[in-house]
Amino acid sequence: AVIGDTLHSYIDPATRTVTLDGAVVETSAQEYALLLAFLQHPGNVLSRKQLEDIAKTKTPDLTAADLEAAVRTIAGSARSMGVDVEGLEV
Repeated sequence: AVIGDTLHSYIDPATRTVTLDGAVVETSAQEYALLLAFLQHPGNVLSRKQLEDIAKTKTPDLTAADLEAAVRTIAGSARSMGVDVEGLEV
C-alpha cells in the first residue's frame, strides 16, 4: 500500500519509491528504512535507538558517522514531508 499525506508526499514499499510533489526523492537504504518508519507511525515519537536499529537492519556494519548522517538526513527529509521529528537538532 502506498503511504501518503496531504502534502503530496508518498512512499511505496513495493517499489521502494519516495515521491514529494510528484518528483522522485533519491534515498539510501538507511534513509528509506527510517522514512518508512516515520510514516508508518504517524503521531508517535520514535526514539533515536529505534531509528538506529532500523538503519542497522538494512546495513549492520554502519560506522557511527554513517549512522549519524543517515539519521540526520532522514529526519530532514521527514520534516520536509510534514512528519514531526523530536529529539534531533536540525
